[in-house]
Amino acid sequence: MIRVVYRWKVDKENREAFREVWEGVTTRIRRETEGARGSVFLESCQDAEEVITIAHWDKYEQWQAFIDNAPAEQMRKMHELANLVSKQAFRQTGDHTI
Repeated sequence: MIRVVYRWKVDKENREAFREVWEGVTTRIRRETEGARGSVFLESCQDAEEVITIAHWDKYEQWQAFIDNAPAEQMRKMHELANLVSKQAFRQTGDHTI
């Protein structure tokens, strides 16, 4: 299992629209893409423009195949509303949350 952390800069006036687009895109990816398990949306408590989305995938290779082949149209609106600062995949090797 992997988690992919995306860091975004989103103008305050675009925050709600960005979240709505993210929800739709995430739902579609989860429904249509093997290995996609959804995502969480986090808003920074210290920086009003920072958003982090963390996607959950079964395997790194599935996420990479999605990145390599994802239709640009699917992600276009998110990139119109925000600037992607970084993305990085991590293997989940532990979870001690409740």
